Amino acid sequence: MDAATAFAQLPLIDQTQWRYEVIRPLVLFADRTATQRAQETATHPETVRMLHRRFRQQGMLGLL
Repeated sequence: MDAATAFAQLPLIDQTQWRYEVIRPLVLFADRTATQRAQETATHPETVRMLHRRFRQQGMLGLL
């Protein structure tokens, strides 16, 4: 199963949880770029970069 299919199947209800799931591979593994993750999640690359930056600066509070 590829990353886009796996992401699409997640039953995400909470907006904060969705935001974290978008950036989780970037935070934990750093094995892909924000642009690649944006393609996997059908999200704009700038949104992924912003969420990742806010998470690095403020932790989970940055995702609220």
